[in-house]
Amino acid sequence: NWGMHIIQPVVGLAKSRVKRVFGQLQQTINPGDADDNFLAVLEFENGIRGVAEFTQSPHPFPGFVIQGTEGTIITNSESVTVKQANPKQPGEVQSTSYPLVGKPFGDEAHLYRDIAANLLNEPPYPTPPELALEGTKILDAVRRSHELGQTVELR
Repeated sequence: NWGMHIIQPVVGLAKSRVKRVFGQLQQTINPGDADDNFLAVLEFENGIRGVAEFTQSPHPFPGFVIQGTEGTIITNSESVTVKQANPKQPGEVQSTSYPLVGKPFGDEAHLYRDIAANLLNEPPYPTPPELALEGTKILDAVRRSHELGQTVELR
């Protein structure tokens, strides 16, 4: 049930529409019918390739690993670490960590204030319906890819 929460940051960083999707899903250790292992490889129209993965595990994995041309950003529940490297000098890596304080996932009550305001016709809800629909199409393509065992074009 974490699917869109795992995919949305990748989609937001790519700033492009998803063109092709490959997905694998598995229910391993959780009771019920929710997938607890989720892998989506997203190919965007601008050529970026993103990987969104969630694995239910008793040992924590990094929250995000973002790789760029001159470094990597790694997050966990306690910090954000930036590792910078000059491609012309690959042996030299500069690492800086920034502690996360407060609530790293935000104020949960804020979501309910947004919903209430929207129901009262106050400011529009921060997630427009078009973005929610696009996310649903991406998740449907991930499941279809898993079922077919092949890459799926997004319509």
